[in-house]
Amino acid sequence: MLAQARLRELGEPLPALALPSRGVPPPPLRDPVVSRALELEGVGLEVEAGLELERGEPGILKRQGKASARPFLLSTYPRLLAFHRASKLTEATGEAVLGDTRLFWEAFYPRAFARAVENHGKAAGAPDLFVYAIMRKESTYYPFAVSPADARGLLQLIPSTSAEVAKHLGLTIFPDELFDPDTNIRLGAAYLGGLLRRFGGQEALAAGAYNAGARAMMRWCDQWHGRPLDEFVELVTYDQAREYIKRVLGIYARYRYLYGQPLELSLAVNAQYLKDGFDF
Repeated sequence: MLAQARLRELGEPLPALALPSRGVPPPPLRDPVVSRALELEGVGLEVEAGLELERGEPGILKRQGKASARPFLLSTYPRLLAFHRASKLTEATGEAVLGDTRLFWEAFYPRAFARAVENHGKAAGAPDLFVYAIMRKESTYYPFAVSPADARGLLQLIPSTSAEVAKHLGLTIFPDELFDPDTNIRLGAAYLGGLLRRFGGQEALAAGAYNAGARAMMRWCDQWHGRPLDEFVELVTYDQAREYIKRVLGIYARYRYLYGQPLELSLAVNAQYLKDGFDF
């Protein structure tokens, strides 16, 4: 992305990137575990169906063979809201085995819990693909993730932070509600949208503030204003925040590329920020 940004500044032509190809949808599997999972899905128990499929995954792979089972699982898990398991499965699955690079990449970078992300993201002013990028970095789409610092759920929200955001939205929530995807995404998108507004819509700064706090990012803006983005990021004094910004931007770029919105990274950093806003 940095190389493209430098070339763009120089007026040099940029090579076009081909999108991953989509193959033939994998056929259904004749398997007792798959049948049980599909029965659960048929009566509206998608989450339970995903858990059933995950529990039986080793046996399915053994009985059906990896070449047949993996494509089927990667196309079925997202439908059952088991985005975390589909993403993990891709880590052990090469594209050549699948013969369908689009299936592989969409399982690795899914539009997880899309209805909640699109609805709450739009209301909060947080682009849906950016919310997905934060979600992947924070929890790899696992709704029940808990960090050593007690950050919870898909967007890894601290209960105290969540309570402040909920209060801002006129809501009252309990900490365990952060494991509910819709609640977690609603609060996380609101927080992220507030950070984007505070830092002029600049995803790199909002990502750093999401990790290290708005006050830390404001301090870095005061210190390093006028530096191009690549230098600015390297001057961030918190190691974790510095690497977090890089990682989130990389994930975000892949999401934008995969879903037809290529990211044209700007090297210019607007260090002006709103002094009032989320300070958590």
